[in-house]
Amino acid sequence: MISTKPNRLSERITFLRPPSLPGAEIISAENCKRHWTVFHETYEVCAALHSGSGKWSYRGKKFENGDSRLMLLEPGEVHRNYATRGNPFFKVLIFPISLVLSLASEHGLSSRPQWKIPDAFHPPSFQALLRFFESIDGQSSGLEQQSRLVRCLDLLLTNCAEKSPREFGTPSRVALHRSREYIDAHFTEKINLKELADIAGLGRFHFLRAFSSEFGLPPHAYQNNMRIARVKTSLMGGVPLSAIEAGFSDQSHLIRSFKKGWSLTPGQYVKMLKKPFLDT
Repeated sequence: MISTKPNRLSERITFLRPPSLPGAEIISAENCKRHWTVFHETYEVCAALHSGSGKWSYRGKKFENGDSRLMLLEPGEVHRNYATRGNPFFKVLIFPISLVLSLASEHGLSSRPQWKIPDAFHPPSFQALLRFFESIDGQSSGLEQQSRLVRCLDLLLTNCAEKSPREFGTPSRVALHRSREYIDAHFTEKINLKELADIAGLGRFHFLRAFSSEFGLPPHAYQNNMRIARVKTSLMGGVPLSAIEAGFSDQSHLIRSFKKGWSLTPGQYVKMLKKPFLDT
């Protein structure tokens, strides 16, 4: 439930529920000078991105937004912001309680997580949250969005929770290779992070860390590289770009991913393939 006091008409507030993240919600607020009073029904984390700051109260204490600071809010609590400066732009990630509890359990936490302080300064967590928002804005694969969400929670639980999570043991390399073989066989399809973790017999936190350590890339990046390799092979074989099936959501997504990986578009790549080599 949200109660707000409207301010300027220039503000822009959007709500999004990504299909690959059931129960999660993202709020984006630009040029927002409202004085919010919010009752939190679940866990939320808010990042002030730029062009403004504000003062807020929570559990009888007062805080002020700053660079790389996060607002960490728990179920059953109310926060209120009572002063703003500039043109605040912030984003909020709302977690389903069930996800937080299941991931906390994977981390070895038996009770409901509580944050050390609501006003957290932890740049790695802040940057991980920004990367998550970028994956949503860029319409990245569901596997990437899930992985970045879990990475955010991993950092928050490890660094900002009152109780420290347990240390993970060394996983079986055979199990990790099974998960990679699954990606090899299904890279054009939608792949779920939990599905991969289950194949490896690990929790999602542990799986992401172990896969990245073993293969040098997180699973979503590995899948994306497999897709781009399919595009390259097809282009080399003369297949038109519009006829290539590599698992991307559409052709513009394919082009963006290819350019990000190789710093040139598929069309530029084809032109380079057709260029004759000169003897030196």
